Amino acid sequence: MTSAPDADYMIVWANVIGRTPDGDAGSIADQCLTGFLVDVKNTPGIKIHKEQRYKTNGLRGLEICPVSFTNTPVKYDYQIGTLGDGFQTFVNGVGDEGRLANATQVLAALRKLLTVTLRHSMDRQAYGTSLNDFDLVSHRIGKCCQQLFALESTIYMTAGLADYQQDPDIFLEATACRLLAIKTAR
Repeated sequence: MTSAPDADYMIVWANVIGRTPDGDAGSIADQCLTGFLVDVKNTPGIKIHKEQRYKTNGLRGLEICPVSFTNTPVKYDYQIGTLGDGFQTFVNGVGDEGRLANATQVLAALRKLLTVTLRHSMDRQAYGTSLNDFDLVSHRIGKCCQQLFALESTIYMTAGLADYQQDPDIFLEATACRLLAIKTAR
């Protein structure tokens, strides 16, 4: 779970097995994925395993660690969407932001790689001059900068749409960002 130690609430995707809002038991065939908003501070049965923090590259600011639930009561009032529509809700809502976040992570890694490449091309000498002075090297670095600028601009435009629209639908734009990030990384 991302930022679990600091979270007041979590969005949890779980299979609801054979229960109705009235508490009546159903069958295993009634199993369906549903999203819930869970109050971490006031709900019993939630354990955040801070000591098992996942090691990540480039995401050191995020506290990503496992969370376990033991007989944790969840109220139907905190249900996200309708019962059984959890996957569709995830794909339509959280999925867009995930695609955009993924593209941003790729952009950050590529910027770091470009910085290392620029430093190497300026420091490394060949035939008595730095690599950066060769037309082919300068041209290739320029193309990389151009592609990174295009990716960064696309991500900023999509984030702006998401921030300033009342009910943003950024599925197409977020998918385009992700695909452009994959293409740029190649």
